[in-house]
Amino acid sequence: MSRFRFSSSATVLVVALLGATACTPAKWRDVQNPHTGDVFEENKTGDLTPGAISTGIEAYVVPDRLRGRDNPEQSGEEAQCVLESNDKVRLVSTSLTPAREDEEGLVLVEVIETQQETCQRRRVYVPIRYLAHQPTAKSGTQLAADRYFMIQNLATEKVRVYARAERRGEAHRLVFEADMIAGENDPARTRRSAVGSYRIESWHKFYEDTQSLFTPWYEPGAPALPLPGASLAEWAKSDYLPIRDGRRTGLLRGAFGWYTAKISPNAFAQWTHGTLGWGQDGDRFIKISRDELTNHYSDPRSFGCTRLENAAIALTQDLMPVGARIIKIYAREELADGELKRYAGQSPTSSWDWVLSRDGFRSSNPASSALSAQTLRGVREEDVLERGRYVMDTRPDAVPISEGRAGIDQTGNLYEIPAEDFRGVFLVDEGRLVNYAHPRELRRGGHSDQMLPSFIKAQ
Repeated sequence: MSRFRFSSSATVLVVALLGATACTPAKWRDVQNPHTGDVFEENKTGDLTPGAISTGIEAYVVPDRLRGRDNPEQSGEEAQCVLESNDKVRLVSTSLTPAREDEEGLVLVEVIETQQETCQRRRVYVPIRYLAHQPTAKSGTQLAADRYFMIQNLATEKVRVYARAERRGEAHRLVFEADMIAGENDPARTRRSAVGSYRIESWHKFYEDTQSLFTPWYEPGAPALPLPGASLAEWAKSDYLPIRDGRRTGLLRGAFGWYTAKISPNAFAQWTHGTLGWGQDGDRFIKISRDELTNHYSDPRSFGCTRLENAAIALTQDLMPVGARIIKIYAREELADGELKRYAGQSPTSSWDWVLSRDGFRSSNPASSALSAQTLRGVREEDVLERGRYVMDTRPDAVPISEGRAGIDQTGNLYEIPAEDFRGVFLVDEGRLVNYAHPRELRRGGHSDQMLPSFIKAQ
């Protein structure tokens, strides 16, 4: 475990400030996307029209998630069936019934092919405009967004990115796993990270919060940052705050690190982002969450945001574009195959070369920091802030629940949930869940219907 110098009261201040980053109430409302619950899917429609349908014809679902209602009066948020793209249905009736949200016509269908257990052989009402005569081919943008997905296990404070399996029902493959910091376990439980299924809504380079309390890691004209290897207390000094309108601005500089992923829906502004330090510092400012002396003064976790070391968040930004899924769970971890035969012959580590540059300061959806991408873009040497190599942990390891002080040791149960309230297991070598349900003690974000995508469920 990394150790830091704790000789200054500034350390206590920075620990408290790190906990306050970003997490403010979100403004997302489910009613904005009543039929899918997803801003990315609500406008994906098919070619079926009221005048060209008949009882018994078969059709396919177009969006990646579509709520099937038990009756026309039921709200979309109350639906117990969520269909997925290219699920197959048969029209039971051709008469259209208005939906309560926007008077759109609903048609009664029977589900005949789906991976969602709650929808199999079920009759539900769906809007006719979300159905098509033929299966829908994904666009290039959709394929890129679906190539990788991330699972954050709040219980173990581990983040894992997987390459999604090509066929339904197959296991996924781990790309890398890393430590992360989740929200703190405050007595009121309001600062815990929320479980749920989300998508990346936007990426931001050198992010700054709307109140300018946490100023960007890099800003033109701002004082130079501490050198790599500097202590936490050094990073806490006000000398590094930018000067705007003749005065120093903000409480802490660089708390969001290099990149920030804003996620939706219903995320409580609990973003996923980097942290203090340089690439050379590795995960030193992530491991601080497990330092006993730091925890003695204040919990170094956030008010719900999840933090990764900067090279790891840069790699995530390279792999996962806008629309990619981030799924937050709280689960026991196991290996489906203790011998890891699928990973036989594979090195336990892999490397990714990166270049951090000034360009794209505070930009939305910035270019990748991959060395190859920076070279192709012709980034000038004078704009390079740092370059390096991130060594990825590519071997799946399950973190067991163990004895220890939650918040200091990696116990596998950060929020000290009672053993009987765990539901199911997370197979970390497959990127899939078995009989999983979110613990009832935790705040739930993401889709209000709480349906997890079927591709992360093992049959």
